[in-house]
Amino acid sequence: MYINLHTHLPTQNDIEIYNIDIRQPEIEKYPGYYSLGIHPWWIEQIDVDEMLAFIEVQMTDQNFLAIGEIGLDKLADTNFDLQVKVFKKQAILAIKYAKPLIIHAVKTHFDIRQILNKMKFGQPVIFHGFNQNAHIAAGLNQPGNYFSLGTALLNENSNAADFLKNADLTTIFFENDDKETDIKHIYHAASELLNVEINELCKLIENNFKTIFLHERL
Repeated sequence: MYINLHTHLPTQNDIEIYNIDIRQPEIEKYPGYYSLGIHPWWIEQIDVDEMLAFIEVQMTDQNFLAIGEIGLDKLADTNFDLQVKVFKKQAILAIKYAKPLIIHAVKTHFDIRQILNKMKFGQPVIFHGFNQNAHIAAGLNQPGNYFSLGTALLNENSNAADFLKNADLTTIFFENDDKETDIKHIYHAASELLNVEINELCKLIENNFKTIFLHERL
């Protein structure tokens, strides 16, 4: 079983969490697991209060697994203080409904962790597309943080590849994000980097997935 933690290009061939575009949330057309959230890029293009209300309505849907991707981006055009305000509102919803967060972070990993620590946020926090240096990785090494690694693993010299070799594998997921790369290729790259049989790696990630997302159904 190959699990794709975060994708914008759902195939429905594997278990995957489809990141639905909040600007066009046609949820009724998608039968599988999904995430939903206000991305910092889109804040000024939508009615935030309306979309927060829409997200809250979806909370009772068993296929709605995580709020995301949400986060902070210091390279985005969106006003940073506004990004923080919207991020906090979504984190409050995650606390209320016990949902994990799928995080988009650009030069803001520590900002996000500081905000969540102050909020006493207790749900899982998954940094998607993680490809950061050892300093950032070490700073995020605390209970409740998880990391989803993507196509950067296809480059054995990437930060993501270095991180994976020494990572706590109970905190790891894989994704293809907005790339057309088959999730199986990412798993096989990880398998080679770790020198772990692919079946063993699949079982480990499956267990991580069940632990975070499906624990109430086991």
